[in-house]
Amino acid sequence: MKTSKSILVVIALLIATTIMHAQEIFDAVQKNDIVKVKELVEKDAQQIQAKNQQGDTLLNHACNLGHIEIVNFLINKGADINLLAGRLDLNPLMECARTGDLEM
Repeated sequence: MKTSKSILVVIALLIATTIMHAQEIFDAVQKNDIVKVKELVEKDAQQIQAKNQQGDTLLNHACNLGHIEIVNFLINKGADINLLAGRLDLNPLMECARTGDLEM
């Protein structure tokens, strides 16, 4: 029984850590901080696959905000351009079209 509780605590800590890391990179995208985004991705390439609480991917989030440099960086690092994400179940191209950003 004690082992089961220990395992649950470890799992909870891992989940909390993952959420905190995801929040950090989403904050960097929100602020259009390409330097921080690059730093976080270089430290942990899995950050490319992160989703926020709404289910948006980093790429969808960057497209929604019109942060072209971050969008290009994420695509070059292998972000899935076809992945449907978020409450509206949109891929990044659909997200760009929805925002009406012609530069994207």
